[in-house]
Amino acid sequence: MFNILRDFQVQGQASRSVHATSFVISSPQARSSLDKSCMIGKDWWGDQWWPDAASSGLMDVECHSWDHVHSELEHIAQQHQHKGDFSQVKSFMDSEFQFAKASEYIGKILGGKRPTLFAYPYGTASDYVVTEYLPKFRARHQYRAAFTTEPRAESKTDNVWLLPRFVFGQDWQSPGGLKDILNGA
Repeated sequence: MFNILRDFQVQGQASRSVHATSFVISSPQARSSLDKSCMIGKDWWGDQWWPDAASSGLMDVECHSWDHVHSELEHIAQQHQHKGDFSQVKSFMDSEFQFAKASEYIGKILGGKRPTLFAYPYGTASDYVVTEYLPKFRARHQYRAAFTTEPRAESKTDNVWLLPRFVFGQDWQSPGGLKDILNGA
């Protein structure tokens, strides 16, 4: 995605500035395993591109959890191993890995710039995360907002820990579909 944005800008196709945000899985082990089991094993989920993207002005690198509690992983950072359901992150210990450790790792790769936005894997979060961990431990995780996958425009009354977002594939499948969403906002 970063290369597409850069190519678009270099070729002078942007009539105005372009900018995107990529929400990344932090754990190198999880990304490597998922690259083999869910992608085509090309090591496309590395973190070597993160610093260039973050310093380009074209893209922000934000957080999509430590390991996505992904069902394809042998072990996840969730005490009961409830895979494939991020709403099962219901304790301080689980939250520390999925939020704070994830933020710390991304910050290390980005030379100290930690993410401030979080996108919930599968779009879901537990009541503990929304009402306890995120609002009460901001100094530990340093996020200022988190996104679900509720497909609608944001409003001023939204809880900052449950912001809506549109997702490619789920809410639009073509440039025209995205254009329709943007025109309706």
